[in-house]
Amino acid sequence: MVNRRSPWAAFGLGPLATIVALEGNYLLAAYACGAHGQIGMHFVSGIALFVTASLAFLLWQDARTASHPIASSERAADQTAAFLSIGGVLLNVMLSLLILALAIPPLVIRDCH
Repeated sequence: MVNRRSPWAAFGLGPLATIVALEGNYLLAAYACGAHGQIGMHFVSGIALFVTASLAFLLWQDARTASHPIASSERAADQTAAFLSIGGVLLNVMLSLLILALAIPPLVIRDCH
């Protein structure tokens, strides 16, 4: 089971992975336009997609376990953890879709002019 601090970490790690993917693809664009190919850009996007999708999966598992409180004294904490986990799932799914959308143009556009 994921601990209660993980939703807060996911709110930072998902956007951080997306920003790193954006900046990494920007830095690798000049390298890819040479005769080196675009594999580096696809690698950076793939790693960021893996990170955001993994965070979404872990938070989904956390939300499922937090929705079944064990004791009534922990009910408010469990409801807060479930709410944050669901918010983190939505955030990371949207970031995954953004990374996928940003990975499509290098696949389609081969010319650098």
